[in-house]
Amino acid sequence: LIGGGAESYEKELHQMAALCPNRNIRFCGFVDGKEKYHLLASLTALCVPSLQENFGMTVLESLAMETPVIASKTTPWEELESEDCGWWVNNDPQSLAETILNVLNLSEEDRSRMGKNGKKLLFRKYHADVVTRKMIDLYHWVTTGESLPEFVEIEK
Repeated sequence: LIGGGAESYEKELHQMAALCPNRNIRFCGFVDGKEKYHLLASLTALCVPSLQENFGMTVLESLAMETPVIASKTTPWEELESEDCGWWVNNDPQSLAETILNVLNLSEEDRSRMGKNGKKLLFRKYHADVVTRKMIDLYHWVTTGESLPEFVEIEK
């Protein structure tokens, strides 16, 4: 488990992990810099269940390291499935467990393909140059009223 939280919650997680028969859960705590990227690259997949995440940079960081991602449907990552670089699943223990088991049974070839797909998605849609161009187009439209950018949806 990567990251930190409230002391009481971390204590509860450690107690739950101690009950697991395999005892193969490692708590990494907060990780940053090169260590974070090495860790993300070493994963079979990153699992980021959330009740309300709006846009997690961890997902993009994982895709940059060619690591597929499991994200819950309470997040905006539906394209993980449509781009074949991860899974967008219900945020309940059964769905997450089934997906994790499926991921662990993937061939290295499939996992590698998905990782490469994720990196392509990152560069095509989320790279700084792409986002900068979109911001320029957005501000141009806002200030001039010309050329509605294709990524802007206006409700009628």
